[in-house]
Amino acid sequence: MKTCSATINIVDSDPEVRHSLQRVLDSDTRRTIAYATGEEFLADFIPEHPSCLILDLYLPGMSGQDILQRLRTENVEIPTIVIAAHVDVATALRAIRLGAVDVCPKPVDPNALLPLVDRALAFDAARARQRQQLSDARKRLARLTPRERQLFELVVEGQSYKEMAATLGISTRTVEHHRAHITSKLGMDRLPDMVRLGLVADDGERGFGIAAVEIPHLALQATR
Repeated sequence: MKTCSATINIVDSDPEVRHSLQRVLDSDTRRTIAYATGEEFLADFIPEHPSCLILDLYLPGMSGQDILQRLRTENVEIPTIVIAAHVDVATALRAIRLGAVDVCPKPVDPNALLPLVDRALAFDAARARQRQQLSDARKRLARLTPRERQLFELVVEGQSYKEMAATLGISTRTVEHHRAHITSKLGMDRLPDMVRLGLVADDGERGFGIAAVEIPHLALQATR
């Protein structure tokens, strides 16, 4: 029995291409799901991690660009490798702007495709970990009262008890009292841990949490 840890979604109208890609990519740690149309993929797809999408650019019905646009509009994040015959640079760049991480010409070279798939899956796994870190950070910080959150920000800045007391206009004893509550609620008392927690939450609030993940190198292999 396979214990699959990654899912590769393949969307291509040509059954020979679908079967060929499945033979190459299916393994004990990867499962492949193939679709003949973009509509079938969108109706069936449930985001899971890690996963990636191999998408033919020229499909009947919804085109590959239509699918990329739909995923972008619905904020569905899945690393997508676009495959197509006769891809010019302008078309490849449009696909990348819509969220594709790689563009490969047909016929697809399995030796070239495998490392791209591995990078896409690693990218998605890293992004999933970062999302989880952000979710955990927000849940921890949500336990704090507004005053405790103020004090937490000062702790992260490295202020001393006296400095925090002066900043907030309270006594050092009250600062110590709040700090004890913060330590208990967050389940951490080391300053480096608090600083990392604050950075994760701050990046997420500014929209940098996911974007900060290293994006795979774009292996643009467009024909001219």
